[in-house]
Amino acid sequence: MNKFNTRVLIVDDQDEIHIDFQEILGEKNRKAAFDNLADVFLPDSTQPSKNYLPSFELSHASSGAEAYQMVKDAAESQQPFAVAFIDIRMPPGIDGVETIRRIREFEKNLEIVIMTAYTDKPLHEIVTNMELLHKLLYIRKPAAREEIQQITLSLVEKWNVEQESRKHQQLLDLSYQRLKAVLDATGDAIGVLDRDNRLLFANQQYCQLFDISTQDFKQLSPDDLNSRVESRFRKVDTSEVDHIIEPFENSTDVLEVVEDTDQNEPRLFYSLTTALKLSVRMRYQIKL
Repeated sequence: MNKFNTRVLIVDDQDEIHIDFQEILGEKNRKAAFDNLADVFLPDSTQPSKNYLPSFELSHASSGAEAYQMVKDAAESQQPFAVAFIDIRMPPGIDGVETIRRIREFEKNLEIVIMTAYTDKPLHEIVTNMELLHKLLYIRKPAAREEIQQITLSLVEKWNVEQESRKHQQLLDLSYQRLKAVLDATGDAIGVLDRDNRLLFANQQYCQLFDISTQDFKQLSPDDLNSRVESRFRKVDTSEVDHIIEPFENSTDVLEVVEDTDQNEPRLFYSLTTALKLSVRMRYQIKL
C-alpha cells in the first residue's frame, strides 16, 4: 500500500457510539475539528487548517465476530486498518478482549484502542496474556471529543510512520544481503570495523582467516580480534620486500603470514584502513 492509510474501524454494539464517532471524525465536521486542534497545537502557524489532519475513512462493526472478519478481509486485500476502537462489552458473542486476541493472531500492525465503561473489566484483567501492549491504548467511556480526535490523529500517524520505517529496513536488509553475497564471492578477506575496532561486518574469507564464527563475529571483542590478527601475522620491514605496490609503498601496514604449510615462500598480506561515512573504518587483507 503506497498512500497514507487513514482507515479507522469502530467496533461497538450501540448505534449511538457509531453516530458519535461519525460526528467527531467524519468529513462533515472535520474542518471545525481541525481548526480547534490547530489553535491548540500550532497557534502561530499561517498554513490553512485543512492541511493539519487527514480525512479519516471510517468503517463500522457491531460485534466482535464482525470486526474480526472485517480486519481479516482488509489485511488479505492489502487495505489494512490503521486504527480500531473496540468496545469491551458487546453481548451476545465474543467480547472486545477476545476479539483483540483473535485479531492479533494474524494482524500485528493494527493500533487498537480499548473502550470501557467503569463497570467493565479492570485494566489488569484486560491486558493479561495480551500481545503487543505497545500498540494498545485504554480509554474510559464517555471520552471527550478532543481526546478521540487527538488519539486517532496520533495513532494513524504512528501506523504510517512504522510502515514506512519497516519498508526502509527491508530495503536495507536486502542491500546488506546483496553486498554480503558479492563480498563472500571475492577471494579477499574483508572486514568493516567501527572506531573501537569492533567488527561490524566480516565476509566468509575474513572469518576463516581468523577462525571467527560467521554468526557471532559482532560479539568478538577488540582485544580478541587483535590477538587473532597478531597470532596470524607479524609486521615486516618493508625494506626487506622488493614488490610493495601502490598505495602501500613505504606502508607500515604490511603483514606476513606466520604459518603457511602450502607454500615454500611466505605470502604477504596488505592491510589498509580507510575512513567510511559515519566514521566507520574498513580493514581488509589482500593476498598476493
